[in-house]
Amino acid sequence: MVNAMDKIVVRFGAKRISFEERMAIERAKARLKQLESEPSISLMSVIKKQKKELQKIIKKDSKFKELPLREFLNLKFKDLSPIERKLQISLRFLHKQNQETPLFKQFPDRDEQLFIDCTTEAMMLAGGSFFGGMNMVVVGNKPMKEDDLVEILAHELKHAEQWISPEEKATFNNYQHHQISFLKEAQAYAAGKHARFLFEKRLYNFLENENPEIKVLLSLFGEEKGIDGLIESTSPKHIVDHLNSFFDKEEYVNTYKDTYDERHPILFSDKALTRIPSVFGIDKKDEVKVLNVLNKRVPKQARTPDNQFFQAVENQRFDKVEQLASAKNKDGSYFVSNEIFSQYLMCYCHDNLKLFNAMLNTGRVSGDDLKMVFMSVFHFSPDEEITPGSLLERQNIFDLAVAAKDKKGRFLISAEDIHDIIEFSEVMEGEKIKPLLEHANACLKKRTALVKKRKNEGNSPV
Repeated sequence: MVNAMDKIVVRFGAKRISFEERMAIERAKARLKQLESEPSISLMSVIKKQKKELQKIIKKDSKFKELPLREFLNLKFKDLSPIERKLQISLRFLHKQNQETPLFKQFPDRDEQLFIDCTTEAMMLAGGSFFGGMNMVVVGNKPMKEDDLVEILAHELKHAEQWISPEEKATFNNYQHHQISFLKEAQAYAAGKHARFLFEKRLYNFLENENPEIKVLLSLFGEEKGIDGLIESTSPKHIVDHLNSFFDKEEYVNTYKDTYDERHPILFSDKALTRIPSVFGIDKKDEVKVLNVLNKRVPKQARTPDNQFFQAVENQRFDKVEQLASAKNKDGSYFVSNEIFSQYLMCYCHDNLKLFNAMLNTGRVSGDDLKMVFMSVFHFSPDEEITPGSLLERQNIFDLAVAAKDKKGRFLISAEDIHDIIEFSEVMEGEKIKPLLEHANACLKKRTALVKKRKNEGNSPV
């Protein structure tokens, strides 16, 4: 029988580096490869300098070894570091188990080799991580027993097996992203527990059930059937039960829900999944049941204040945006955090009049906030199309911002500040936004004339 795990390559034999360092090195390698394949005579000096900088980054890489999994398993125990020994024990068990009763039937064919990398640390405090873009599993830096490592590896390798191509991902709406993501975690969670229980059985089957460690294990998972019962309950064939059991872990599930809401705010018009991608290996007889659980138990409403705000913006519910951003908690703090409020002002309000108006109506916008908005209003990214419609939208936002006042009737931003921003934008943006700059100068001139008139009448608003 073909063992799917045979295609894994193990990276080991070097001092561990952080994931951020690994990413920088891999990006440098990819960029250097691109430069070497596309030489340019006219920019040869520039490219030469770039290559030198990239090579500096690449030199920081540790001198690791790479071996196919079977060869790694045959290495002498004494030649390995403590973490590599535990990795060898854990992988030997999983490989043998996968030969007898597959935990992993098939890893997707990809351009990137599937690695288990022992030279890179997992992010933050994670026990392990799978990085889909690099097709790489890494394990945490904290001390772990073999049974922990077996569970972590099985969990992360299940994610490697579940990999969905970017083209297929692009067909999912945001609600479907949530559903797929929950299914991924439930299936990986069960795979990890299943592998751990198989490993625990091997360790403990010579002990009597009165052993205190067995009792703790059983009590943790609420089972009365012994180790064999635990193993059976986490078998891949019980996917519907896994899914329901996973959703019952409310606190655990909420952490994932909040992350998904932040990355993929759900449109209330989003339709649910109608099929399960083949990489999940779910039998046709179970597919409808799995879809029913996902439709029933994955909520569309965001949980946290900031995520509810994201969702209101995504759904263009600007009345809700204003309501949420104006609301305060009992302690007087705003329901939507200052960080998120400022982020949206700076990044999303420069070309969305309705959103900017809603934010302005909250009374939270300061003069410093408006400076950020103005800088964004006058800036178009290189790949952004400048049309009469986009210019008009920004002109209207500018008009609103110029006229904005505080509760005492004072302008939120001074004419001098506006003038400085316009001058800066004329230099930086130039001809491409000339109509917008002309409009801004005319608008500012009118405001200045109005202020002078009121001052002369002894009724200045500033």
